[in-house]
Amino acid sequence: MTHTFISNNLCLSTHKTTYVFFKNKGCTKILLYQQCIHREERHIDDREGDVQMKKIRIKVLKTLVQKDLQRYCAVPLEKCPCHTEGQVFYTTYEKPEGFCDWAWNDLRPYIASFLTGGNFSTGIFEDWMKDKKTMIACCTDGIRPVIFELKVINATS
Repeated sequence: MTHTFISNNLCLSTHKTTYVFFKNKGCTKILLYQQCIHREERHIDDREGDVQMKKIRIKVLKTLVQKDLQRYCAVPLEKCPCHTEGQVFYTTYEKPEGFCDWAWNDLRPYIASFLTGGNFSTGIFEDWMKDKKTMIACCTDGIRPVIFELKVINATS
């Protein structure tokens, strides 16, 4: 699926669903397009409306290095050179400046879910996270992973 960026509008694709955000005076209008699994047609879901703009706070909780896995590395590695514990970033879906590309690609699905009204404490995620506005996630660097806290906040915060 192709991502299209037109002026201040953002088209975001996750799995088989495309979310289109239309920015307008501090609010975002979300149109949800659902791609049919067995057919190539698309239809507009009737979940359309104005919502308050959200922002995601990304906080670095831990930076680790798996010393026992160093035997697989060509040279010994230290903790991630991109992030340090306590760093804080904010996003409305754009990769924050100075954020690791690898980690950003790992966190993007969680961020997309939060920005489109999802959470990780109900449904199949019941009893996973206490706070439906928070998710703990990490990058997929198996030797030196970084653990992040993702938190939904109001864009005015």
